[in-house]
Amino acid sequence: MSKINLPSRRQFSQEILPKLVENTNQLYVLFSLTKCNTIIISFDLWMSKNAYDIFVKLVVIFLKSN
Repeated sequence: MSKINLPSRRQFSQEILPKLVENTNQLYVLFSLTKCNTIIISFDLWMSKNAYDIFVKLVVIFLKSN
């Protein structure tokens, strides 16, 4: 059975996540922005007081004229 190697926290935050964000931006966000008249953005951030638990929610609503 082969061993699964997961990326380190540093590798994930500095390499993998930025690439994922850029790819998502290119494939979905920029394409949708060109066809919209109005955009509504909501951002929420939750953090635990004595822990590393962080939850971020970003909601983007694209409104078209038709």
